Amino acid sequence: MTRLHNEHTTQPVRDVRPGTAGIEGGDLHTETWSMRDALRFFSDLPVAEPVELIGRWNGEFIGRPALVRMAHAMTVPTYGWCGKEITEAENLRNLVRRHGAVKPSVAAKMSAGLSRFDGRPVVTVNYAETAPFPVSRGRAEMRSLSPDTEVLGLLIILTVGQHYLGPFPYRLRRSQR
Repeated sequence: MTRLHNEHTTQPVRDVRPGTAGIEGGDLHTETWSMRDALRFFSDLPVAEPVELIGRWNGEFIGRPALVRMAHAMTVPTYGWCGKEITEAENLRNLVRRHGAVKPSVAAKMSAGLSRFDGRPVVTVNYAETAPFPVSRGRAEMRSLSPDTEVLGLLIILTVGQHYLGPFPYRLRRSQR
């Protein structure tokens, strides 16, 4: 197993560059991440193509407990968020857990684009203007953690001008069902 220290955090992480094994067993220590840690780690990841993301993904916000609580508070209309279902290379629906069942929720559009954080290619997610506030102001960027199995995303909520709240990091893992 190739291990390295991400220059932006003191936590050991597994090398997730293309051709490596990706992450397993929580090696990323994401429970200690700040927004800054997530941004710096995200910048080193390879891009995923939207078509590679078609399928069902289990999701969770990651980072320090306060960061995770803030992410949930900013996405109240999608309370119980537990993943995404991508049916086409451009369309997705968030999944929420309600009354013991997983149900589709807020829709969004995906496309290839450039990161607002580092200018490199990313998959962008733009939430529908008809989505409830503040989700309607949400934008996300995704890159591959492990090809075809894990994705790291960063969600922001746009405010006035070029300002935003976040980023709120999340991890998607391809569902086996």
